[in-house]
Amino acid sequence: MFALPESSNAHTGKSATGFDPSRPERAPYRFTLAAESDIDRALDRASRGAAMLANSRPDERDAWLAAIAQGLRRERGELIAAMVLDAGKRVEQGDAEVSEAIDFAEYYRRSFLEHAARAEFRLQPRGVVLVTPPWNFPLAIPASGVLAALMAGNAVILKPALETVLVAERLADVCWRAGVPKEALQLVICEDELGSKLVRDARVSTILLTGASSTARLFHQLRPGVQLFAETGGKNAVIVTAAADRDAAIKDVLHSAFGHSGQKCSAASLLICEEEVYDDPTFRQVLADAVASLPVGSAWDLCSVVTPLIAPPSEALTRAVMQLEPGEQWLVKPRIDADNPRLLSPGVKLDVAAGSFTHRTELFGPVLALMRANDLDHALELANGTPYGLTAGLFSLDEREQRRWAARMHAGNLYINRGTTGAIVRRQPFGGCKASSFGPGAKAGGSNYVLQLCQIETAREPTPDAAPAAAAAQLLGHIRRRLTAADQTQLSRAACLYARAHAEHFAHAHDPSALPGERNVFRYLPCAALLIRAAADATLNDALAACVAGLTAGAKLTFSIHPQLAASSPWLSALPFVGCVVEEPEAAAERIARYERVRQVGTAEQAMLAAAEEAGIHLAREPVLLAGRIELLHYVREQSLSVVTHRYGSLHADTLCPF
Repeated sequence: MFALPESSNAHTGKSATGFDPSRPERAPYRFTLAAESDIDRALDRASRGAAMLANSRPDERDAWLAAIAQGLRRERGELIAAMVLDAGKRVEQGDAEVSEAIDFAEYYRRSFLEHAARAEFRLQPRGVVLVTPPWNFPLAIPASGVLAALMAGNAVILKPALETVLVAERLADVCWRAGVPKEALQLVICEDELGSKLVRDARVSTILLTGASSTARLFHQLRPGVQLFAETGGKNAVIVTAAADRDAAIKDVLHSAFGHSGQKCSAASLLICEEEVYDDPTFRQVLADAVASLPVGSAWDLCSVVTPLIAPPSEALTRAVMQLEPGEQWLVKPRIDADNPRLLSPGVKLDVAAGSFTHRTELFGPVLALMRANDLDHALELANGTPYGLTAGLFSLDEREQRRWAARMHAGNLYINRGTTGAIVRRQPFGGCKASSFGPGAKAGGSNYVLQLCQIETAREPTPDAAPAAAAAQLLGHIRRRLTAADQTQLSRAACLYARAHAEHFAHAHDPSALPGERNVFRYLPCAALLIRAAADATLNDALAACVAGLTAGAKLTFSIHPQLAASSPWLSALPFVGCVVEEPEAAAERIARYERVRQVGTAEQAMLAAAEEAGIHLAREPVLLAGRIELLHYVREQSLSVVTHRYGSLHADTLCPF
């Protein structure tokens, strides 16, 4: 056993030991937990670090991230070994995670500098950012949060999962050796009770969480109103239609379902087959043989494909493994290893019913549920019938099916004719919707991720050079005579700026990687149900600008107006293209769960904020900006779509990718 090296973040609490999931009888290292006094010192120090970073130059922070990328390259072997030990990862999966962390460093530095060079808005840091990553991606996910926050000019407190302390210490050390001051990045290793103190403290401005939906809700209870950006898991479905390459589907589903023992939030958990495929005995036999052939064993054995869980099966996973619900049967029955309770062989359930426990519950283990669908429309109904919306897959060579599925599948990352895991920075920015996301939904590894960690102000208004969107123009024409000349000018300017931003950025799909053989589309979908809430202190022009922005983005809007604002401008309750309701905040709060998002204009009302947090709905309360590249983000959601455009190496981009 060895001890983690001392650092300026040395803790004074009790001693604890790390563990190796592959060798649970061993205690490979020890470390010291933070005491309550250490938490207070860390928060004070972070506050000083935030003040220091607020005066730092972007090129200084750019140099840090460039050096961190080099440090990660040098430490690749040590980092992989730490992930094998701490998380039970296979070597090649740890290797991919190091590459992802390097990509985050290189991409975020360039992304921030590109945004900072724009004249129409100004970026300021938020202050102190708390990064609370999970254990399943112990390097890449904390690296994403830490590096984005640092590049945006924030001080960072990294609170790692206790299961993977060694990897977190290695990451922090790489950052410090790259020149990041220890006031700017602190590693705080503590149990959840003291971690709650970090969440509750007002010195923390923003929290980045990757974990369970229940944890996100807990954070909101501990600190109502905190800026929380969270990715919170998934119950991910892969649909296989009769038009699929079935052998290719089985290969990719196995990788997606059982990679890292199913302990990825993006793991395929549901396999929904059209009836012709489901009833095909050859398909079932090949699937069963393929699953049963996967070697199960220690992560230190390079032959192992399914490695140990981070802990013995959870209550939900135990129920799924030990109990069959009515009608279910095992195609491949999982087994728990007699010598290591963390080692669970992969299992496949047949005849899983719609609405059942197995259908709707995230299991976080190597159990795949098969469901029978009458057709693609029925399969979509089953796939969308879970609370989550993280990743989803389709196997079909029919372009019509691909289009229908991509238009109706409610998930943040869509994959066609390929696996549903292994998102690559910039190529497939990662993040979900529904219960898979809390906050504005900016995708990790995407062009807006660093932006969400900034406070943004309009700087210089560019000259409008675009005509307003049609609906926005009609709205302006309807209300023009009710506004002062100055207000008319300002609102018309906003409409033109929003239209230009929409045409330049939001209206079209982006594929910056442009890979032969694979199309990777990043696109913006207008919110299908968006509430614009104007508080009593909202200005008339801000409220109208929000409506104009929403119409420009193509969102379906409801405009909720405080009676006090409506009394001063009674005509607000009859705007065209917008469903208008004059109501107190309590009334609006009662029906907030109907909406995908809320755009708050004016001071956020307590009833609205509490209801939004309870429902897990993002309430965007930043000031309304004329900068369309920023303002329109509140009315759309991001989606990544990755499509394989080859078969067995032969390119067929025109016939296999209709996007």
